Amino acid sequence: MFKKSIIVTFILMFVFSTYSFAGEVDITKVIEDVEQANAKIDQQIEKTVKIVDKLDGDLQDKKISDLIEKTDKIAMKMIEKAIEDGVIVECELIEVEIDGVIYLIDPLRIVGF
Repeated sequence: MFKKSIIVTFILMFVFSTYSFAGEVDITKVIEDVEQANAKIDQQIEKTVKIVDKLDGDLQDKKISDLIEKTDKIAMKMIEKAIEDGVIVECELIEVEIDGVIYLIDPLRIVGF
């Protein structure tokens, strides 16, 4: 009888530990996703800086507006995905100088889970 109790106890421990792990957040995956989103943001910044150097006036303003819009979309998409995964991700504004003007762009960082 004692052996059966031990076996049942181990089985129950295994079942409940597996169940609890299934609901946990895979923080490694979220970190990778945030890093990929930040890499996309960096690529957009680099691309825009190269293009804007060759433009003047209204075209410069349009490209910079497009940059801000694209990076905002990347950031918001990642924030929404992180929320679904139970992780808090926020934008951390950085200063980016483009053609002598400073703009605030929003890479991401994980602040909690």
